[in-house]
Amino acid sequence: MLAQHVWEYCFTPASQIRYVPGQYAQFSFPSTAATATALQEKPYRTFTLSSHPDDNSVRFLTRLDPPLSHYKNLLAALQPGDLMRMSEPLGDVVLPRLATTPLVFVAQGIALASYLSMLTECAAAKKAHAITLIWARQREDDPLAQCIPNNLPLLQRVDFHYPVSVGASTVLPHIQASSLIYLSGSQTFVETLGDDLESSGVSRSRLIYDYYEGYPEL
Repeated sequence: MLAQHVWEYCFTPASQIRYVPGQYAQFSFPSTAATATALQEKPYRTFTLSSHPDDNSVRFLTRLDPPLSHYKNLLAALQPGDLMRMSEPLGDVVLPRLATTPLVFVAQGIALASYLSMLTECAAAKKAHAITLIWARQREDDPLAQCIPNNLPLLQRVDFHYPVSVGASTVLPHIQASSLIYLSGSQTFVETLGDDLESSGVSRSRLIYDYYEGYPEL
């Protein structure tokens, strides 16, 4: 457990898995009569990989906040040695090719997970991105800060705690002329903030969306 109700799941893959920092994968349980009945509507869930491709394990973060869904009940019951199936990693919420592009990462709650692998890549490869991480959360999520690499000299953190909210007026002062702006959180949070930034003159081509389905907030 990394923070109250927030757990990190760590798996040793059966074979090498290739992916790009920032990508996600679908995780499902081995098919049994019990899982088929409990998860007949949607047998998998999608998680951003918080691990780095050079790691020996694959990891993701999730919130286990009661009442739990059928899927998360099965997740909470996992024991060391239990198996899960993982799809091929996908997604284009990744670092740009030009290593000097300024980046603005906006995260709502545990959507911080969207950026952990990319931040690790920037630290490991000594990439020259100037990064502003704007992180809005409940105070109970503060321990998740331990997941952020501490060897990023070009990283600036801007922290907010609920009920203070993050809006376009919060993000705009940190946007440079060539910045890419990443938005990660609940669908409502991401779409509302994206619309407000566009209305404020930020080109849609500079906005990168990564929203978490099924969460009213994160």
